[in-house]
Amino acid sequence: MKKIRLFAIIYIFFVFSLNCFGQESNKYVLIYEDFEKISEIQELIENSNTKILEKYGVSLKDLDLLENLEFERFFIGYQVRIIDEIKLLEMKYDRSRIENFLIANNLSFSVIKRDMKAYIFFPDVSMPQLDEVEQGQLDSQLEMLKLISSLNHNINIKYEYPNRSEFEEILKTAAGKESLDFVLIVIQKENPDLWKINFPVSKRVFKNESLDFHDFLIDEIISISTKSREIIRNKFILEIPFRDSDMVENLLGFLASRNEVISFSFKSLNSKYIELEYETYLSKTEAEKMLSEFRWQE
Repeated sequence: MKKIRLFAIIYIFFVFSLNCFGQESNKYVLIYEDFEKISEIQELIENSNTKILEKYGVSLKDLDLLENLEFERFFIGYQVRIIDEIKLLEMKYDRSRIENFLIANNLSFSVIKRDMKAYIFFPDVSMPQLDEVEQGQLDSQLEMLKLISSLNHNINIKYEYPNRSEFEEILKTAAGKESLDFVLIVIQKENPDLWKINFPVSKRVFKNESLDFHDFLIDEIISISTKSREIIRNKFILEIPFRDSDMVENLLGFLASRNEVISFSFKSLNSKYIELEYETYLSKTEAEKMLSEFRWQE
């Protein structure tokens, strides 16, 4: 029985090592779009530069100085994926060629996942007073935005709905900070056919005939959260306690789903632990923090 379990663990490990399923893989950078945009697939491919650079946390300030930036030449293919019951268009790009391009052009990048709060304030109407159609539209947008921002931009969004006094306090806080870990959006219905979308911090204002602010909000989040940093590629050895196949499978799945982990490979195995080596953009401290998010007892 122990031998069967041992071989099962080895098999599971190699399945994950070869495929590295998740938001990233050894071979691909994956960019996601709303499935409804599938009719615009050629345009989405041609305009992939910004999405890919945002995914890597690259500053967009000096891009005009770069030659031959068209990442569409690294495009591999696309397919339809269903993630969290949402149908998405998944586009694949050659990861290694993109990262070699960034390094060759001295562009600092990072794929560390960031947390971001989105404060959504309705000055004229409380959340329960939105009609059924508007509430459904709002919920759908926020769900889609949370998923795509996580997949495309490595940003985990948490939503909060401040009242007026809380809104004013948040605005004061924003005025005294150079860097923010939140965005503030004010949504107001000017008349039955027009919504006003206001970002008080950046002072950008948009008007829409429907409660549709997905693109505006993600652009605001990216403009605040995109940061450059020194390129880091480290290799670390990880000893996985040899407990049971489910536990090992869960940890390998965890590593494979993390954008920060470039690749991992099998090193050795004995009756006490499996030893593997993983390559990451993280420092030792950051890597330990990432691993602390995995719970063995689960």
